[in-house]
Amino acid sequence: MKHKSRIKSFYTACFLGTGLFLSSCSFEKEINNQVIDIASAMSNPIELKAADYFKEIHYLPLETSDDCLIGRGAQVQIIGDKILITTRQLQCFLFDKTTGRFLHSVGHIGNDPGGYQNTNCWVDQQEQQIYFPAEADKELVCYDDQGRYRGNWLAPVSMVSSATFSRYDQHTMIAYIPGTIKLNNALDSLCFFNKESLESTSAVSKANTIPFSYDQVTQFNIYNGEKAMELFGPVGLHGVLFIPTKDPDITYFQLQGTTHFWSVGSDFYFKGDFNDTIYQVVDRQLHPSRFFHLGTYHWPAAERMKRRNDHTIFITDILEKDDFLFFRYIVAPLDQNGDNRTLYHGMFDKSTGETRVGLMKQGFVNDIDGFMPLQPYTLSPQQECVGILHAYEITAWFEEHSDQTVRLPEKVQALKNIDEEDNPVIVFFD
Repeated sequence: MKHKSRIKSFYTACFLGTGLFLSSCSFEKEINNQVIDIASAMSNPIELKAADYFKEIHYLPLETSDDCLIGRGAQVQIIGDKILITTRQLQCFLFDKTTGRFLHSVGHIGNDPGGYQNTNCWVDQQEQQIYFPAEADKELVCYDDQGRYRGNWLAPVSMVSSATFSRYDQHTMIAYIPGTIKLNNALDSLCFFNKESLESTSAVSKANTIPFSYDQVTQFNIYNGEKAMELFGPVGLHGVLFIPTKDPDITYFQLQGTTHFWSVGSDFYFKGDFNDTIYQVVDRQLHPSRFFHLGTYHWPAAERMKRRNDHTIFITDILEKDDFLFFRYIVAPLDQNGDNRTLYHGMFDKSTGETRVGLMKQGFVNDIDGFMPLQPYTLSPQQECVGILHAYEITAWFEEHSDQTVRLPEKVQALKNIDEEDNPVIVFFD
């Protein structure tokens, strides 16, 4: 009971003391079933098993041709009834979600009309459009789900490649701008805007960052591709920035693919980088919804550049369905040598309030059809979890488990025909 009381007191202090535009509500009465207790789960990590959360798995090989070669380290998103793949080679492809057939390329790198800076794009499901950061500051490049260029438009913030965007409602977009990208001791902020104007801006951090200037920088370290995924998980594919300073205890750090916005039905949610609270956004007001209890692993916003190599957790990915919330996180993210950095994933059961965590590299043990472990990357509009298996991983698995293949379902045995140079297989599990 004392443990639950401490969690409740800590959580109450957290959301009442943030200084944000929060509304009072009856949430505190339900608090004990709304705490995602990572701190306690860390004392007993387990193997997460797919059958505890999912019932069906569907494998969809993507068409392979010279027009759509994907290679390693690809990212996957779903837009309507299409699969959106972006690659390390800075390409963007659309495939049919039912057949895996290649449909279109989307845009290109460049500073000409229609050119974009990188392939870290975000999807507007309502308008069926895809947005990329342009080479020009504050501009976004828009394409539709047919791969057609829809023009550039001016965003309300600078450094759009470091901000996170989402559609908020029928008429409004929302952007999260980390204070650290401004390098001037600024607060994190939320912006509501439309294509014509900025509507409102609000601070979402209580504490400022540590004062920082380029005069302190000793080097720039940029991680991307497979190495970044190995070190930081799937979020690393979007790019990771490390800037050590002359102070050995201070390092600037930014992950560009971290989850900040998501929806479950008509409910819209937000979480900041260094805030342990998940907020539901209602009428542009932040209402506390759930809380990640990190205990001694908590990383205060005021210390976001301090290199703490032992007990620090940074939450990177959140996927929420009606019945559970999936999350990924990094322990000791500023440990560049990797001696203490460890990647975990976890599940929060929304009906029971139970939190389970396990090592990310183990994935979800596939006790449904006996094939490769599952790693959720994103959610489809139908709330299917979506993963990606590269062809070389599949061929290596079959070679290593040749004595087990006769016991596999027919749909899995069919994957033995994949060549290691083929395009990936997309995995849907629900």
